[in-house]
Amino acid sequence: MTARGLHAHQLQKMQTQPGFIAALDQSGGSTPNALRLYGIKDGAWANEEEMFALVHQMRTRLIEELNALPGEQLVMLKLTLPEHDNCYAACVSHSNVGRVVALSGGYTRDEANRRLRRQHGIVASFSRALVEGLTAQQSEAEFNARLDTYIQSIFEASNT
Repeated sequence: MTARGLHAHQLQKMQTQPGFIAALDQSGGSTPNALRLYGIKDGAWANEEEMFALVHQMRTRLIEELNALPGEQLVMLKLTLPEHDNCYAACVSHSNVGRVVALSGGYTRDEANRRLRRQHGIVASFSRALVEGLTAQQSEAEFNARLDTYIQSIFEASNT
């Protein structure tokens, strides 16, 4: 199959086949609750670093199922920007992962872009960071100019 044919096939599959997108996107504010729901009680961590290590273990358990997928099945992973550079490198290179996309994790667009630039092979899936600085009070021209600038900055950060 040619690259163009493969692309068309993948697009058709994304548009028509059943499925879902799992967003493993706990940020600092939502992580304690996610851990509680996972069965880890408050106080099981002494600081943010330990808390994020626990949520990373939870995500790892969810992600290590990749190895059980049939060889032809691809998934897309939508993950919060990691604290450590290239933390998701094994996911990016996994044969069953079509793409890893990163949520901005509550960071400002500038900080999210900085962090994303250090994550090789990962592209942005920003929402709040994309609309940061856009307001209902802006003229159509100002709104569109800012949006274009924001999109370009996120696009550039996604190309590492």
